[in-house]
Order: sequence, then C-alpha cells, then structure tokens
Amino acid sequence: IQPIDSSRFGFIYQIQIGSYFTIIAEDGDSFEFLAARHLNSPQMYWKLADINTHVPFPDFIEAGTSIRIPLA
Repeated sequence: IQPIDSSRFGFIYQIQIGSYFTIIAEDGDSFEFLAARHLNSPQMYWKLADINTHVPFPDFIEAGTSIRIPLA
C-alpha cells in the first residue's frame, strides 16, 4: 500500500495488484472523473467500466467503493 498525494482529497491509498491498482472512491467520483484523473482522458471511462462490473451506476459511485484503475 502506497500513500499518494491527491489535490482533491489530501492523501489516499492505492494498492497495486497485477495490471491495475485499486483506489477507494470518494463523494462525487464517477468513472469519467476517475478516467480523466488517472488515465488522462475522461473518454477512457469505458476502461474503468470494463474492470469494475460491481459498480451499478458509473455516474455516481458510492463513497468507499473499491475501484480498479488499469495500468497504462
């Protein structure tokens, strides 16, 4: 587990496993926002949707939900 600096939330933690790392969603997060932040393009939201099938509403992710972010 590594702490990373987040200008939006202070420090959050990420866990790197295989070809993705995991973050914990905060209030207001969406796949589009997270794709812009971690994949440098909001249009890449579908990559998050593909590996986070446990999220029923990608436009409103419940705070505390574990989200996988693909590596490159």
